Amino acid sequence: MRTRTAQWTASAALASAVGCASAALVLGVRHVDVFFQDWGVLLVVFLAFAAVGWVVATRRPGNPVGWLLLLFGCLPLALSLVQTYAELELARRPESPLGAVLAWLGELPWLGIWSVFALVLMLFPTGRPASPAWRWVVRAVVANAVASTLVAAVAVWPVRADLVGPERLDPSGLWGGFMVLLSAGVAASMVAGAASLVVRYRASGEEQRAQLKWIAYAGLLVIGSVAIVVVRNVAGEVPAIFEWASLVGLAGVPVAMGVAILRYRLYDIDRLASRTVTYALLSGLLAVAYVAAAMLFGRLLAPLGAGGDVAVAAATLSAAALFSPARRRIQAAVDRHFNRARYDAEREVERFRYRLRDEVDLDEIAAALQDAAWRTVQPAVLVCWLRDPEAGR
Repeated sequence: MRTRTAQWTASAALASAVGCASAALVLGVRHVDVFFQDWGVLLVVFLAFAAVGWVVATRRPGNPVGWLLLLFGCLPLALSLVQTYAELELARRPESPLGAVLAWLGELPWLGIWSVFALVLMLFPTGRPASPAWRWVVRAVVANAVASTLVAAVAVWPVRADLVGPERLDPSGLWGGFMVLLSAGVAASMVAGAASLVVRYRASGEEQRAQLKWIAYAGLLVIGSVAIVVVRNVAGEVPAIFEWASLVGLAGVPVAMGVAILRYRLYDIDRLASRTVTYALLSGLLAVAYVAAAMLFGRLLAPLGAGGDVAVAAATLSAAALFSPARRRIQAAVDRHFNRARYDAEREVERFRYRLRDEVDLDEIAAALQDAAWRTVQPAVLVCWLRDPEAGR
């Protein structure tokens, strides 16, 4: 596909999806609580997928991953309008045939949509399967997506007016049993997509490994987001900020894919992962230290009649004093695993310093300096100039 044709096609798809989502927002004003409970977070996440898919499809039109990301983001945005209108229509007129048909249309593609994401994982980042054997897995995922959509069309039709999704069908029935089987196939597709990334990482070079590290980093953010949602559900009434905070992880997946495919600041992933792990461990350590110090100072100051405010202040000062030395030690330990280039460069510079302590020959110093520079920053061109005060030049 030509670049201009790809740009027009991708732009039209994104504009249509955003238009549908905007119309759904306007319609959802009538039922604000229900609408944002169902679509609030999802719209932002799928919009991120659609936007990144548009960027990749317009700049790398030959890579199918961009088009799959665009499809994965645009379809739910369009379905938000279909399902919102169907819900409003059926609430106003329960016997409305239009509302029933729209409810049916809004339910059938979801298994296929998640199959699209499984294909993204299998084809990322090159747009080709990890090996010739994986082509059969890709074909199986496509076949399962088509079959699940067709079966959902038949299974949901009898209950379309009740807005009952395929996942809530009676598994004892014939079509319900088919839907359960095909849903298991979609879950297996997601697992196969993750396994494909592992296989590709083991067989790839340095550049492709850096691309796959971005996905691994985004996966860690998703795990953190899922943990936030689980804690919110277990704890009950928790401020909605926790739910919106989960967007950081979910929306980070398409952003990481876009950075990896377009190779923009690709090798910054080691530094990013290092800083994330460092501050996560540091936050946990400081939290434990603060609680322990507050309890300790509270018991020590209790016989003296000091209030809890003094114990809290002492615990805060203790945690603040612990911050800098703990950060340095944790950063050094984490860099050995997540930012190895920096760790090796620092070791090389330290070795160069010790080598200069007993060296007085300028030629040897210049050679050592050039050797250290080549090992650390690997410049394309290196020139060393030393001034000789005795020679006057």
